[in-house]
Amino acid sequence: MAEIAKPLNIKLHPYHETMGKKDIHHYSVNSKVYDNVLCLPAITHIFPQASSEYCVYDKNYLPIHSAHIQRTVEGGKLEFRENNLLKNKKDLLSSSVFVEKKSIYLGYLFNSYGHFISESISRAWAFVLNNTGNINEYLFVFNSIGNAITKDILVSYKFHEHLSLLGIELDNILIIDAPVVFKTLLIPEQSIMFRDAGSKVQSLVWDKISNTAAKKNNKKYPDKIYFSRRNVNNPTAGRVINNEDEIENVFRKYGFEIISPHDLESEIVKLNYLSNANYLASLCGSGLHNSAFLKSGATVIQLANIFKTMGVPFQHLIDYLKGNKLLNFYSNIKSENDQLFINVDELDFCLGKKLF
Repeated sequence: MAEIAKPLNIKLHPYHETMGKKDIHHYSVNSKVYDNVLCLPAITHIFPQASSEYCVYDKNYLPIHSAHIQRTVEGGKLEFRENNLLKNKKDLLSSSVFVEKKSIYLGYLFNSYGHFISESISRAWAFVLNNTGNINEYLFVFNSIGNAITKDILVSYKFHEHLSLLGIELDNILIIDAPVVFKTLLIPEQSIMFRDAGSKVQSLVWDKISNTAAKKNNKKYPDKIYFSRRNVNNPTAGRVINNEDEIENVFRKYGFEIISPHDLESEIVKLNYLSNANYLASLCGSGLHNSAFLKSGATVIQLANIFKTMGVPFQHLIDYLKGNKLLNFYSNIKSENDQLFINVDELDFCLGKKLF
């Protein structure tokens, strides 16, 4: 049974004790081309309801289950129901846009970076792995979680940079906001399921992104990087470090360059830092999920709070699929305002005696 991650200090995270006794579920993925596919905007609630309308139907008005968001029970498996727009099929078809261009369905767009670089591009393996011809001949189709994502948001969140590195340009993206019928639609299965199942082909997608970015820069980059969260706007509860300055000083002592990802000029610059590093350290969450773009076999150091487990299990999955070595440093110290406090003396000892 494979060991998924090791604790860097003696305080085991409750989730780590569970994960250490089981394998992450690994599966194979497939894809299929469907004719006359109906795509509908769908009301989707990820949290806390974990429910959604069906959004993709075949020519017989039967839901195509492989097109809907797949999550494990532990990751918040969704319950699906009939789409309300199907109540009047005659009016629905007459108002639908018909698309003749060859199209590939890429699933659900999330407005969270960590979920975007995992779940939202979890079907891209179909054209990264297989020869689908000229990628510009295809239309790439997304549904939007909560109908909240537009092309403008793809740009403002810099998500379009990742898509462009995969060969997907904004002009070739369709986000379903009205009924659409596709003459043909290729539907690949997801290669990653939040939060403890996936296929190793997902790493090929991440590699495609980082390798393409690397071709755009010949600069020399550091071997060890620490991603600071000090400049994160509206951070998620439990993902703020009370003593960030002290922690950064400890990592500097061991040769880490301190980087604030939000201050970098582009995603390409960030990806070049990542693809050249052998060590990445940060607080658990979306910033550390960038370990997906490290060289396979890199070492990842996750700082986590045993009172706030968000992000920890998914990090295990990402590094398992990528082939990274994940080390966890857990804190059981509560500070004011739900912030995480790290014992820097213990961190210094662990890094010096156990790692460097």
